[in-house]
Amino acid sequence: MQIIRLFRRIRSLAARKPKEPKKTKQKNLGVWLSLNQSLTVFDEDTRFWWETTGPILARMMEIIGYDQDTQHKHLLFYYMYILPALGRRPSPEGQPNGWESFMTDDCSPLELSWEWGMSAGESRVRFSIEPIGKDAGDSADPLNEKMVFQLIDTLRPAFHKSLDLTIFDAFSEALTTTHEKLNTKHISVNGRSQHFVAFDLDVGTPSLKAYFIPGLKAVETDTPVPELVVQAINSCKAHLGSIFMNNFRRFNSDLTTFSKTSPSRPQIEIIGIDCVVPVKSRVKIYVRHRETSFDSVCRMLSLGTSKPLDPALLASLRELWSLVLGLPENFPSGQELPNIPHRTSGILYYFEIKPTSYDIVPKVYIPVRHYAKNDLSIAQGLATYFERRGQSATADKYVQALSNIFSHRSLDSALGLHTYITCAFKKTGLSVTSYFNPEIYHPNRYISRR
Repeated sequence: MQIIRLFRRIRSLAARKPKEPKKTKQKNLGVWLSLNQSLTVFDEDTRFWWETTGPILARMMEIIGYDQDTQHKHLLFYYMYILPALGRRPSPEGQPNGWESFMTDDCSPLELSWEWGMSAGESRVRFSIEPIGKDAGDSADPLNEKMVFQLIDTLRPAFHKSLDLTIFDAFSEALTTTHEKLNTKHISVNGRSQHFVAFDLDVGTPSLKAYFIPGLKAVETDTPVPELVVQAINSCKAHLGSIFMNNFRRFNSDLTTFSKTSPSRPQIEIIGIDCVVPVKSRVKIYVRHRETSFDSVCRMLSLGTSKPLDPALLASLRELWSLVLGLPENFPSGQELPNIPHRTSGILYYFEIKPTSYDIVPKVYIPVRHYAKNDLSIAQGLATYFERRGQSATADKYVQALSNIFSHRSLDSALGLHTYITCAFKKTGLSVTSYFNPEIYHPNRYISRR
């Protein structure tokens, strides 16, 4: 009954126009401030997440032009469904409290992004989380198995008839495991994440995506991850159709051949889907490769493609690559970036396969988190890239916007806010996205709390 009453209250708030906030020293954040006066948080954990991450999401929407009604709707969605799924607030010392998420390198369970689109007016905000239960990491829930299913179940009213879990259910069975099946004593704490979910904040209802990390399933079954992926996709072949299956087989064959000839074997890390009817879903195969030269990036991006990549798009990608990594113009395309011994170093890619398309769409995740100078240099490099393409409005506000949103530290003090700058090869050109770690556990966030 408590959930029903809360849902009714949320619906009544959603129907209102945002009221003018009281005067405050904070700039903007009008919609968040208005909601903050009206809403009662669930508990101290959700209070922390609302006060720490809610303003970040709100400012990201404000800056790229979401109107107040749309901001209002998405912040209510975030308040009602997402806050309870972010787990326990950090410890008093500002450390992860019970669960170390693989979502970001510092274990923050939330990653936000600006997808810039192909032209002005197409930008949107997205975010991803690892759903974390209150008992995650404890003996009651050592693998954090429960919250993802609880979250998706509570999302059903929000998504009405658009939510379809056919592929989600099949992939969960094929790619993830339970603590009853797996002895967790010998698994490192930060290697236990199995599910992520993500939301694109469109004008209508947010769209839901799900991600599966099959590493633990591979341990449980003593089966290599590529074989698990084949098994998972084969279990859905009746739903995905012949076009999809032919594309997947071509990609898988190319990846297998590439792995035999590359000094560093690419590793499948994550599988992503859209939680819609299978014929409309994408399956995204995420592959990490330890080779970091631009030439190796071009070779990886060609996996599964039926025709060569557009040279003009590759030239544009190399320009972006050099700008955000701060490389000199004469940096050789065959030279590796500095060796970084980290779990997420190297280059991440995804390959998007759809049931209705003969094309496989590749995307490269430039790991600025590891290889750039600092977050200011990344922001300036991306701003230069936009300016050269006539997107001066985006370029002019990008650096200042980041300083405003992530005000807990200066951009030139470190790396870590930008996790990736990504580039997807669309038919009409390159689609660029900036990904951000809110640095939940950064020491500066806890100075005033001590």
